[in-house]
Amino acid sequence: MAPHSIRNFLAFLVGICNVLGWWMALASGTIIVATSTFGIVTFWYPHFAPQQWQVYLCYVLTMALSLIPVFAIPHKHVDRLANSAMFLSILGFLMVIITCLVMGRNHYHPEMLTEYHGASGWTKVPSWLLSINLAQYAYVGNGAVTHIAEEMPRPGRKLPLVMNIAMLIGVVTAIPCAIVMINCIEDITAVQNAFFPSLEIFYQATHSRKAATALQAYLVLLYYTCLPSQWITSSRIAWAFSRDCGLPLSSYWNHVSPKFHIPVRTIFLTTVFVLMYGLLYIASTDAFNSILNLTVMFLTFTYTAPQAILLCGRRGRLPRRPFDLGRYGYAVNAFSVACFLFTLVFVCFPMRLPTSAGKMN
Repeated sequence: MAPHSIRNFLAFLVGICNVLGWWMALASGTIIVATSTFGIVTFWYPHFAPQQWQVYLCYVLTMALSLIPVFAIPHKHVDRLANSAMFLSILGFLMVIITCLVMGRNHYHPEMLTEYHGASGWTKVPSWLLSINLAQYAYVGNGAVTHIAEEMPRPGRKLPLVMNIAMLIGVVTAIPCAIVMINCIEDITAVQNAFFPSLEIFYQATHSRKAATALQAYLVLLYYTCLPSQWITSSRIAWAFSRDCGLPLSSYWNHVSPKFHIPVRTIFLTTVFVLMYGLLYIASTDAFNSILNLTVMFLTFTYTAPQAILLCGRRGRLPRRPFDLGRYGYAVNAFSVACFLFTLVFVCFPMRLPTSAGKMN
């Protein structure tokens, strides 16, 4: 779709951002498991103050454990892994909703939904705008399904359906869960100061350390079940990019193991990147937010760049397709580009005021 003069450059730019974005997404998912684990530890042992290097070691251990299913499960059964993760996610949603509603009855605080209790130093509007990045992070990997388009029957129809249904499931489950958890908050300051806030919310909702720990441990399990799929996606995207000669030494990286039927070499390359990128958590106390924001920025760019090209009067070059928006497509393209530029500005803002070099985003 791009003009011939800049086509190769844009293809490389989108491709490398896609590879880096998925590598960062894998790093962020791994660090979530590590910090969640230490959140449970500090919940039971309040005087224990985990050091960043300790969290990094847990991060490395999580990486190693999440690689086991990638090699142990036959390639033809990988879909069962994804289906199991989805089943566990829906079960976890029901567990959180029911447990918080039942054990938190007579302790609801609906005013938490309407009152502002910011502790970041920002006023209401900037705080809300900065929080959009975290919401985007939850959906930014929604386009992963496009990377298996060649293996799907009728991808032109099924891919948009899959992506939109995934968004719908996320909205239908996330909003009720958030409302219930917010209503169960009794001490917002304790939640803000907790090493892992969701665990503190579970405790305030259930008034039971064991119940809160069980819910949080189940969430850690859910986070872990997402990692093997991220490994597969990240390594596969790097392999596909090297197949198109996008990486240095592409002839080496575009190899598929005849034993495991997966791109083992790009898995190794991904491992090296994630190991090195995780060191940022040691360097900065707010590095986790930076990892999330960079993931959002890179992957959102890969979605927006093609829409920016279409916005420049090139929609007429698109082939016939099931979901043709016609002239309304320009409005969608313009909105996407505007949102990306807006996000690009706020993603660079510090999360707290006053800030310092160690806490910059």
